[in-house]
Amino acid sequence: MKWYLFRHGYTFFSKTHIPYGPLFVHRASLLPEGRRQAKQMGQELKSKSIDALYSSPYKRCRQTAEIVGQIINCQVRFDDRLGEQMITSRKETFAQMVARLK
Repeated sequence: MKWYLFRHGYTFFSKTHIPYGPLFVHRASLLPEGRRQAKQMGQELKSKSIDALYSSPYKRCRQTAEIVGQIINCQVRFDDRLGEQMITSRKETFAQMVARLK
Protein backbone atom coordinates (compact mmCIF):
# COMPACT_ATOMS: atom_id res chain seq x y z
CA MET A 1 0.00 0.00 0.00
CA LYS A 2 1.33 3.45 -0.92
CA TRP A 3 0.26 6.66 0.77
CA TYR A 4 0.61 10.12 -0.66
CA LEU A 5 0.32 12.77 2.03
CA PHE A 6 0.05 16.40 1.07
CA ARG A 7 -0.78 19.61 2.80
CA HIS A 8 -3.38 22.17 1.79
CA GLY A 9 -2.44 24.99 -0.55
CA TYR A 10 -1.50 28.46 0.64
CA THR A 11 -3.90 30.50 2.71
CA PHE A 12 -3.15 34.00 3.98
CA PHE A 13 -2.18 32.50 7.32
CA SER A 14 0.05 29.71 6.04
CA LYS A 15 1.79 31.98 3.52
CA THR A 16 2.56 34.62 6.15
CA HIS A 17 3.36 32.05 8.89
CA ILE A 18 0.68 33.50 11.16
CA PRO A 19 -1.02 30.92 13.42
CA TYR A 20 -4.67 30.36 12.50
CA GLY A 21 -6.03 30.65 15.99
CA PRO A 22 -9.39 29.27 17.04
CA LEU A 23 -11.43 31.84 15.10
CA PHE A 24 -9.92 31.06 11.70
CA VAL A 25 -8.89 27.41 11.80
CA HIS A 26 -12.19 26.31 10.22
CA ARG A 27 -12.71 29.28 7.90
CA ALA A 28 -9.36 29.99 6.24
CA SER A 29 -9.70 29.78 2.44
CA LEU A 30 -7.16 29.06 -0.24
CA LEU A 31 -5.49 31.99 -1.95
CA PRO A 32 -5.38 31.93 -5.78
CA GLU A 33 -1.79 30.69 -5.38
CA GLY A 34 -3.07 27.88 -3.14
CA ARG A 35 -5.56 26.85 -5.83
CA ARG A 36 -2.70 26.69 -8.34
CA GLN A 37 -0.74 24.53 -5.89
CA ALA A 38 -3.70 22.17 -5.53
CA LYS A 39 -4.03 21.90 -9.31
CA GLN A 40 -0.32 21.14 -9.57
CA MET A 41 -0.65 18.43 -6.91
CA GLY A 42 -3.56 16.93 -8.83
CA GLN A 43 -1.46 16.83 -11.98
CA GLU A 44 1.40 15.17 -10.07
CA LEU A 45 -0.96 12.50 -8.72
CA LYS A 46 -2.91 11.99 -11.95
CA SER A 47 -0.57 9.25 -13.17
CA LYS A 48 -0.72 7.38 -9.85
CA SER A 49 -3.27 4.72 -9.00
CA ILE A 50 -5.28 6.46 -6.26
CA ASP A 51 -8.04 4.41 -4.65
CA ALA A 52 -9.14 6.84 -1.95
CA LEU A 53 -8.73 10.49 -1.04
CA TYR A 54 -9.25 11.65 2.56
CA SER A 55 -9.28 15.14 4.00
CA SER A 56 -9.98 16.96 7.22
CA PRO A 57 -13.15 19.05 7.16
CA TYR A 58 -11.32 22.40 7.39
CA LYS A 59 -12.23 24.72 4.53
CA ARG A 60 -8.68 25.06 3.17
CA CYS A 61 -8.23 21.29 3.23
CA ARG A 62 -11.63 20.67 1.65
CA GLN A 63 -10.84 23.12 -1.14
CA THR A 64 -7.45 21.53 -1.80
CA ALA A 65 -8.78 17.96 -1.74
CA GLU A 66 -11.75 18.78 -3.97
CA ILE A 67 -9.47 20.32 -6.62
CA VAL A 68 -7.14 17.31 -6.48
CA GLY A 69 -10.11 14.92 -6.50
CA GLN A 70 -11.57 16.49 -9.63
CA ILE A 71 -8.26 16.17 -11.46
CA ILE A 72 -7.59 12.55 -10.43
CA ASN A 73 -11.27 11.58 -10.69
CA CYS A 74 -11.57 10.45 -7.09
CA GLN A 75 -14.27 11.36 -4.60
CA VAL A 76 -13.04 12.96 -1.39
CA ARG A 77 -13.97 11.49 1.98
CA PHE A 78 -13.97 14.00 4.81
CA ASP A 79 -13.11 12.85 8.31
CA ASP A 80 -13.16 14.95 11.47
CA ARG A 81 -10.44 12.75 12.95
CA LEU A 82 -7.96 14.31 10.54
CA GLY A 83 -8.35 17.76 12.09
CA GLU A 84 -5.24 19.22 13.63
CA GLN A 85 -6.85 19.72 17.04
CA MET A 86 -7.57 16.02 17.14
CA ILE A 87 -4.06 15.08 16.07
CA THR A 88 -2.19 17.50 18.33
CA SER A 89 -4.40 16.80 21.33
CA ARG A 90 -3.64 13.08 20.95
CA LYS A 91 0.12 13.77 20.78
CA GLU A 92 0.53 10.73 18.61
CA THR A 93 3.58 9.76 16.62
CA PHE A 94 3.51 9.39 12.85
CA ALA A 95 3.49 5.58 13.23
CA GLN A 96 0.52 5.80 15.61
CA MET A 97 -1.33 8.04 13.15
CA VAL A 98 -0.73 5.54 10.33
CA ALA A 99 -2.01 2.68 12.49
CA ARG A 100 -5.13 4.71 13.39
CA LEU A 101 -5.82 5.61 9.78
CA LYS A 102 -5.50 1.99 8.64
